[in-house]
Amino acid sequence: MWNLPVKPGDVVKFIMPPFLEWMEGQKNQQFEVIQVFEYRCVVRYLDVQNSERYLFTEKNNFEVLGES
Repeated sequence: MWNLPVKPGDVVKFIMPPFLEWMEGQKNQQFEVIQVFEYRCVVRYLDVQNSERYLFTEKNNFEVLGES
């Protein structure tokens, strides 16, 4: 579960149902994976006013868009 195949450049969104309640409010938000570590990753918010808004969180909070 921890070693999900995300890589820099992937477009991701939060998994549903989310692990944390605040993520529910951002269920349609898309992110770009910037950097990947063993258990966590840095993602950049897409389609927001501040294009330099980032989030550092666990990789298992996301699913890659475009994959089934």
